[in-house]
Amino acid sequence: MTNELDTIVEALIFASPEGVSTKEITRCIKAAARTAKEAEPENPPENIMQYAGITEEEVNAAVARLNLAYIEHGRAFLLQERPAGWRIMSRMEYGIWVREMFPDKRPQ
Repeated sequence: MTNELDTIVEALIFASPEGVSTKEITRCIKAAARTAKEAEPENPPENIMQYAGITEEEVNAAVARLNLAYIEHGRAFLLQERPAGWRIMSRMEYGIWVREMFPDKRPQ
């Protein structure tokens, strides 16, 4: 089962066209809390402020929960960490179909 942190992490990874590192995900979540507090210093939204102290370990745990949920629900994709950061990638067993979308990029 996923929680709100999981869906926030998923949204950030999905929104990144090149991949996003754990460090950058953590920074974005903390920055959102700072922005929310600046916008409403007297009463910042608790649903955002609860993540003000988020750690990279918590982000990595969210990624692990998401991947587990994807596997349990038979999704065709996973989150994979690449050199540029986390990306949503098709699972290998669907490669034969995915490669047809990119005929010029076939492995030699």
